[in-house]
Amino acid sequence: MRGHKTFIISLLFICMLVSFIGTVSAQEIMVGSGYGNTTITAALANASNGDIITVTDGTYSGNIEITTDNITIRSENGYANTIFNSGSTEQHAINISADNVTITGLKVSGSSDVFSQPAGIYLNSVSGCNISNNYLTGNSYGVYLSSSTNNTVRDNIASSNSDRGIFLESGSSYNNIINNTANSNLRGISLKNSNENNNISYNTVTGNQHYGIHLHWSDSNTLTNNTASDNDYYGIYLYYSDSNTLSNNTASDNDNYGLYLEDSDRNNLTNNTAINNIDHGIYLDSSLDNTLTNNTASNNDDYGIYLYSNSDSNTLTNNTASDNVDYGIYLSYSTNNTLTGNVMSQNAYNLYVNSGGLDDYLNDIDTSNLVDDKPVYYLTSSSDDVVPSNAGVVYAINCSNVSVQDINIVNEYYGVVFYQTDNSTIENATISECYDGISLISNSYSNTLTNNTASNNDQRGIYLSSSDSCTLTNNTASNDTYGIYLYSSSSNTLANNTASNDTYGIYLASSSSNNLTNNTASNNDDYGIYLASSDSCTLTNNTANDTNNGICLSSSNSNNLTNNIASNNDDYGIYLYSNSDSNTLTNNTAINNSQSGILLSGSDSNTLTNNTAINNSQSGIFLYTSGSNNLTDNQVDNNTVFDLRLISSTNNAINPLILGNDMAELTFTSTTSTVEILRNETNTNNFSGKTNINGYIEINSVLSSMNMSLFYNNIEMSSAEEATIALYKLNGTEWAEVQSTTLDTSSNTLSVSLTEFGTFALFRDTNPTIPTTPTTTSSSSSGTRASVSQGQNPTIVSTSSSSVKRITGGSEINYDFSDSGTPVLGVSFDAKNDEGLVVAKVQVLSSAPEGVLSASGNSYQMMSIDVGSEGTISSDSADNVMLHFKVSKQWIEENNIDVSTIRMTRYHGDQWNDLPTTQESEDGEYFYFYAETPGFSIFEVVGDEISETSEQASESTSIVEEEAEPVEEEETSSTPGFTALAGIVFVSFAFLVKRK
Repeated sequence: MRGHKTFIISLLFICMLVSFIGTVSAQEIMVGSGYGNTTITAALANASNGDIITVTDGTYSGNIEITTDNITIRSENGYANTIFNSGSTEQHAINISADNVTITGLKVSGSSDVFSQPAGIYLNSVSGCNISNNYLTGNSYGVYLSSSTNNTVRDNIASSNSDRGIFLESGSSYNNIINNTANSNLRGISLKNSNENNNISYNTVTGNQHYGIHLHWSDSNTLTNNTASDNDYYGIYLYYSDSNTLSNNTASDNDNYGLYLEDSDRNNLTNNTAINNIDHGIYLDSSLDNTLTNNTASNNDDYGIYLYSNSDSNTLTNNTASDNVDYGIYLSYSTNNTLTGNVMSQNAYNLYVNSGGLDDYLNDIDTSNLVDDKPVYYLTSSSDDVVPSNAGVVYAINCSNVSVQDINIVNEYYGVVFYQTDNSTIENATISECYDGISLISNSYSNTLTNNTASNNDQRGIYLSSSDSCTLTNNTASNDTYGIYLYSSSSNTLANNTASNDTYGIYLASSSSNNLTNNTASNNDDYGIYLASSDSCTLTNNTANDTNNGICLSSSNSNNLTNNIASNNDDYGIYLYSNSDSNTLTNNTAINNSQSGILLSGSDSNTLTNNTAINNSQSGIFLYTSGSNNLTDNQVDNNTVFDLRLISSTNNAINPLILGNDMAELTFTSTTSTVEILRNETNTNNFSGKTNINGYIEINSVLSSMNMSLFYNNIEMSSAEEATIALYKLNGTEWAEVQSTTLDTSSNTLSVSLTEFGTFALFRDTNPTIPTTPTTTSSSSSGTRASVSQGQNPTIVSTSSSSVKRITGGSEINYDFSDSGTPVLGVSFDAKNDEGLVVAKVQVLSSAPEGVLSASGNSYQMMSIDVGSEGTISSDSADNVMLHFKVSKQWIEENNIDVSTIRMTRYHGDQWNDLPTTQESEDGEYFYFYAETPGFSIFEVVGDEISETSEQASESTSIVEEEAEPVEEEETSSTPGFTALAGIVFVSFAFLVKRK
């Protein structure tokens, strides 16, 4: 018993001794001058598990390796007074490979080698360590955790480290990174490669060169109440990091994005604030199934919340995106997202959904979302919807028969957008300060836009893209970049729209077969109406004024421009360039433009007819490197430099060009590259004794020939004065008469074929002394005479037309009067002899000349027809002399005329002689005839009324034709029916005689 008691007492003594020894070993070791340990390394060598190393004020150096657990290294008075410099820039200043180590209150620096990239404090595969209240600067990494768990890094300052302030990598999980400041590093706080379930809270991460907080391949972490601001790239950046929770963080004033998720799924973002970032507030790129709730993204220089490129199936609820420079919420190429209760206000554009196809538009966005306090109407795959007038923005996706009326929308990317939506209407909408006001895109067919106003939009007031057969009527588009813009859209009708004060008024690109009628495109900066690569369009009665260029076609073919007005433009009125070929321009007016009225540049095979180009500061019509164009009856006048100018342009047919108000007509083909024509009112070279008529024409050309007809007004001119009219050419300073001209006083015309060019003018004698009888011939340079008839007394001439031909023996001659307004359509014959220049003249007479009685029969028209002077052309000098004429069906019906009796009769030898007359054809208004004549003089078209005798004769003839049978034997007067048959034959013969 005594021995047992002794054993127990001994055991208790041993335990007390062991306990005493353990308590004594947990000692504080002082480091500093005056202590046994002057370096931390020396203190560690003397330290045991649980010892506390207290470092007094001073500067220390070296590279510490901590391999003993439960060691504490602390400063006596904080990091401001206790500085530890790494002894080697290539090594970690403090390398911890033991658990439960505490480092606090030190300033650690100097581990800065750019190749080995060491840390100020490095934790390698440890747990339970506490790194707090240290100042880490001038290292590659401030604090670096590698494969370390359950550690705490708090209240540290990691500043001006060349890489990361605080870095966790390679499976460093369940750590607490709390209340640290990481500033002016390359990156602030970074987790890389399989770091999970870390708590990153209440940290301030500012002024870093790349990211504030960065998660790379790190899942299920919690980021709470951190502030990431003024970083050069992103505030908080998740890259391939899933299922993280971000709440109550502030990301502000970063140079790119506030919160950025790239290829990161199933994250939860709640109550975060992303403001004043230079780019986007919250940005998801290729990130799926994330939840964004109650976040604020405001005052960012680009977008508030941005879902980009396959960021699908995300849920956005009750977020606020306001006062962003560009978009509030922007969904781009992202589908199946749900937006509920989000508020967007005072952004440049509040909501924008951008798509690469229909699927990207299929998001669920209900009316609980607000834009500037108005509901969002986002319709998908529906029909027969009526959008209320309080809509803040309208999307109709894959819909039909949608009605949008009386809305007022401001500050949206699209005010109203139809995507693959057809047979719908937009009416009385006012859209302003959007990117595109009204947009019809991607096969939105057969829609109607009426009485809408689209103004002050950044790009397009009204935009059609790949949308055909729509009707735009009475819309106004002003102060936009493009007023009305059609891209790849065909068979649309634009009527009575106004596009003004835009950069481009109406712009068509790759859009064919559209019809533009009665539109006004004025006061635009660049173009009124512009067609680029757009073919077969019709432009009628449009006005394009006070713009840089009025109507412009670029690489656009086979368009038809009719009755358009292009005036007062800074450059060109109508401008075709860059292979705009085979277009037709008819009855257009181009006046008062600062360059050319009509310009063709590099454009061939166009037809210009009856256009007017006057008062332009450069050229009326200008063809530059443009060939094979046909210009007919175009009028040019009073243009400052040239009325017509052709440069490097050949094979253009001018037939004719009208100068002035019917002053002159020029007909030629541009066989050479340069032709310049200008009419002037005055000329400095006087012509003594002569009076100028109609001004002067300057023709600079190297053409082989040009036909010119000059017209004059003889109202205040005596016959004597008129007889002296001649054409003169300016040779140096002297005027020389041009030979081989034809003066036709009946039509007030002088005609000439020019082979030399320069300055021309019509002059007459100021005080003529020659007889007043009009001349019947004019001289030619070859000594021959150009034959001209005197014509009839002007007092009985109601209509007159003339034509000049050079008659050569053995040729077929045709004078065309089809456009003369007279019944005569033409005069033709086969000439036997050379007659030189011969003028054919048709004068419709209001009464018969003196001594000529009217012909028998009902008179349709009396006229004088002459070819040259009397006897120039007759059956002696020509064969097959034919008169082609027409007779009105209305006259025939009103006068009960038998068509078969209509004939041309000629007054010759003091009597009327009927000419052989043959009916050629008829149309809805006229019968057409030709008659053969032996010569020319006074003619009359007459016809006889249908008579009872002629009707009976016609009936009898019909009976005979119907009942007659072949006669087998000769009939005599005794043959039955002979007497009756003879009577019928007699009556028929009498009728024929009378007809002749």
